[in-house]
Amino acid sequence: FALLVPGSYAVKGNLEGFRTADGQAQVSAGGKVEVDLKMVLGTEESITVTSEAPMVDKFNVTAGGSLTGEVGTQMAGTTRSYYGVINMLPGVTNDSDNRDIQEMRPSVNGGHFADQGVYIDGVDTTFSRLGGSRVILPTTATTEVSMEAGGAGAEYGRVVGSSTNVIIKSGTNQFHGDLVGEYAKGSWFGEYDDRAILETLQVGPAPRDFFKRKPEEDDQESESLEASIGGPIVRDKAWFFAAYNDSTTGNYDQLISGVLIDSSVEFSAKIAKLNFQPGTSHQIAASWVESPVRRNYAHVPQYDEWGHTPHDLSGDLASLSWNFSISSDLFLETKL
Repeated sequence: FALLVPGSYAVKGNLEGFRTADGQAQVSAGGKVEVDLKMVLGTEESITVTSEAPMVDKFNVTAGGSLTGEVGTQMAGTTRSYYGVINMLPGVTNDSDNRDIQEMRPSVNGGHFADQGVYIDGVDTTFSRLGGSRVILPTTATTEVSMEAGGAGAEYGRVVGSSTNVIIKSGTNQFHGDLVGEYAKGSWFGEYDDRAILETLQVGPAPRDFFKRKPEEDDQESESLEASIGGPIVRDKAWFFAAYNDSTTGNYDQLISGVLIDSSVEFSAKIAKLNFQPGTSHQIAASWVESPVRRNYAHVPQYDEWGHTPHDLSGDLASLSWNFSISSDLFLETKL
């Protein structure tokens, strides 16, 4: 079965003279699953269905992992996006340059953040100069986020670190939606102790309470609002999905001089997706994403409070794809 949206599927087998057999399959982005069904003669009084989880996935030799959209929605990451999600996967840590832009430069298996490629619905959205992606999607708009590193297939070229696959949700025959809000205040977080060693530094000595929050930092607010809805246009034929989010990290950086600089990251996203399946072997999908990202960048190891600059990291994406399952062994995908 091709053209499947990632998720959990029930598989049922029927054959004349035999009893029905059932099985389960968990389909991931870009993955393959094999389901074995045991069927017994209809004259038998009972049927036993057995399922064994293989120790090794023979279809996938990469290192990495996947998280469903539901898991990502329930996590309270610093960034309400797929970047916050993959930071929860094994082997993913914050790069040394990651702190000031809120988990948007993860290091995978010791690699540099710029060695990371990002694919959204199969489209390479990697930012060629700095790695990662400038198309930021909220967690409520994703079906699944998967990250692969090492042994990746030929379709994931041009990066030597990792490849992240993000699948935008699609509409189904049932109307569905999410509404998620998040709020945090600086004073809710733990406080640093005084560090006497700061007063003895040869370069850039600072008072021992340098890391303690100022009143402005106690009042800083981090807010996020996400909403999505999807459903049928024509049942079993056409579906729609739409999502919106508006987030701000509300944080400061402190220069060596002690001056606070607003380094908040503000990002929002508008997402629309249409799916059309005219037959069992054809599928058409169109998606549109507008995701402006704004932040002030300050070079922290300096005294100049006027050196910070605003950056527009916006990324937009529009795609149209046609998938044709020619046979059980031949599959054609065309994407614009």
